[in-house]
Amino acid sequence: MASTPSLIGLTYAGLAVLYLLVLPLLSLLYVDKRWTSGSAWEKVLMFFLVLFFFPGMVLLAPFMTFRPKPRSL
Repeated sequence: MASTPSLIGLTYAGLAVLYLLVLPLLSLLYVDKRWTSGSAWEKVLMFFLVLFFFPGMVLLAPFMTFRPKPRSL
């Protein structure tokens, strides 16, 4: 059985991955999907998510592309 310090370390590592990678990725995908069609309160929620998960957004931003989809002519 693992000792208490290693369990504490694993817990901190799991929370760090959750805060720095998983939740910012989910919120970036949500913002990308709903930015043009969201209501005013939904945009307030989006701004809060970006502010709250800013360190993770800075880590993920170089790998994300939010270019507009090509239009059909």
